[in-house]
Amino acid sequence: DGVTTVRVKDEYGSSTKSVLRFYAFYQFTALASHLTPNARLADLGYNTLIAIQSSAFLMTLYRKGVITEVTHAVVYTACLIISMFHIFRNCGDAMFIAKLAGAYILRTDFRLNKYVLWLSFALLSVPAVTDALTAKLLE
Repeated sequence: DGVTTVRVKDEYGSSTKSVLRFYAFYQFTALASHLTPNARLADLGYNTLIAIQSSAFLMTLYRKGVITEVTHAVVYTACLIISMFHIFRNCGDAMFIAKLAGAYILRTDFRLNKYVLWLSFALLSVPAVTDALTAKLLE
């Protein structure tokens, strides 16, 4: 069981653990936004590039000694917050937030297989499935 952003080890300090958990939550939010049909889906595909490109650029600056690791973390976190703002602005209805929270908890706390998790998320994001579930719940 390796250390990844999602599998944060308990031996980290609380502030490091919180930052890494936020990074993991962003990854979930970004993927969830790509699996949720909406009018801005194509735009949201490019939205996540801010995280990818800023991280690569900031790591280059860090390796060259131009910035510190704290500067990297602060700027990268700001880029993630900007990206998340636009994700929630376009996808942030109650159903999206409930599915996102459920996926995050099932993966991080219960270690549900990521392929099962995201396949289920994608199926629950199909409008026909969502409409059928909503109708069934409102009976």
